[in-house]
Amino acid sequence: MKLIQKFAVGYLRAKFKLLSSLSKKRAAEKAFELFCTPKYRNTKPLPQVFEDAEKIHFKFEQYTIRGYRWNKGGNRKALILHGFESSAINFDKYIKPLVKKDYEVMAFDAPAHGRSSGKQITALIYRALIKYLNDQYGPIQSYIAHSFGGLALSFALA
Repeated sequence: MKLIQKFAVGYLRAKFKLLSSLSKKRAAEKAFELFCTPKYRNTKPLPQVFEDAEKIHFKFEQYTIRGYRWNKGGNRKALILHGFESSAINFDKYIKPLVKKDYEVMAFDAPAHGRSSGKQITALIYRALIKYLNDQYGPIQSYIAHSFGGLALSFALA
């Protein structure tokens, strides 16, 4: 771990130790806020396959969601769900093989990620977005999900 990272971790430990001695409830609220706030937002340049996609954006709750669609009207629909501090663009290598199999492929940046708006996300917000996507663009037969996206998908399908 780099020196700056060690300093940051030490600072957070001290902050939460002090805060919890003053108010366990406030410390829990601040810890949850920290846990739900991505520190990194992937806004790298779009890979070519994303440049060629149909761009989609819409309002969902208080967020502006940005996404992409390929092969509209394909025989089956697939939705790509990224993990925490990730973005749809990290799944560029899966698009062409799915389109080749006649999937309509969709990928959206979750709130507080990639090119979508927001500062925080929870599994419940991501779950609600997945349900919304299925209602608006479904029925979706297949999913590719990584990490936090898989957790939210499990909640959505339960």
